[in-house]
This record gives sequence, structure tokens and C-alpha cells, in this order.
Amino acid sequence: MKFVAPKQTAIVFFAQSSLEEVKHKKIYNGAAIFNALTKKTLKTITQSKIPFFHFTEQEQIGASFGERFTNAITS
Repeated sequence: MKFVAPKQTAIVFFAQSSLEEVKHKKIYNGAAIFNALTKKTLKTITQSKIPFFHFTEQEQIGASFGERFTNAITS
């Protein structure tokens, strides 16, 4: 029988802070909306009990999504 290592799963959550989001998306009451959406998403992720990594604009490194994703996975 061949040994197969268990899969390791984690959620990578990219979300800019609500203040950063409103700089790029002009939505009425945007900061409160983005803040609520991030909180709801983090609550759902936490309830899943799957390990997760939350990357805001402060932790994201790279000029493109591909670069930021690669750097997140590497870290």
C-alpha cells in the first residue's frame, strides 16, 4: 500500500481595510459596509475551523494579484 500524506488545507483571505477600499470605490457609507463585510467573512471563516491567513494591503507584497498570491502562499 502506498502512503499518501493527508492534504493540508487553509483559506487565504485577501481583503483591503475598509479605509483603503473607499479610496478606490466611491460607495455611500462605504467604510461601514466594507468593515461589516470583512467582519462577516472572518466570522464565517473562523466558524469553518479551517486554518486561515488574512492579508490586508499591509501584508500584500507585489504589483499584480499573481505576485501577491504567490508571495502570500510562500509566506
